[in-house]
Amino acid sequence: MQGDAPDAVARMRQAIRRSADDSAMHKKLADAAGLALIACEGGQHCTRRGAGLNRNPAMYDLYAEYLAEMARYFSIFSHYCHVGQAGDGGSWGAMEFTGQPIEQAHKYRTLVEFARNPAALKPPTGEAPPANTRQSPRSL
Repeated sequence: MQGDAPDAVARMRQAIRRSADDSAMHKKLADAAGLALIACEGGQHCTRRGAGLNRNPAMYDLYAEYLAEMARYFSIFSHYCHVGQAGDGGSWGAMEFTGQPIEQAHKYRTLVEFARNPAALKPPTGEAPPANTRQSPRSL
């Protein structure tokens, strides 16, 4: 996806829905096999001109939606990258630089708030994920 597209926020929301649908399918397979479903390298996948989207305050809400959806399916969810410079080829870091003010690091702020109180974030439907699938702060 291209981060500077006029509909980038809407496209990201569509991507969250697709990820949730795929994760639901994988969760059913894992449950049938008696396995926990875990994720590593989680996060947004804006691969072109992502800096603008990642700096957009809407990214806070997008990440809140994303984490709430993923919490429905994964017993452990690991975000891909803590610190990484935003660029045209991708913007993977929760923060762009060490010491970045939290009010500018929208993904990081969401991750911190989720770690403190995962029940506070709800999926877009307003339906809370089942309690037994919530992440603990140490899983981030």
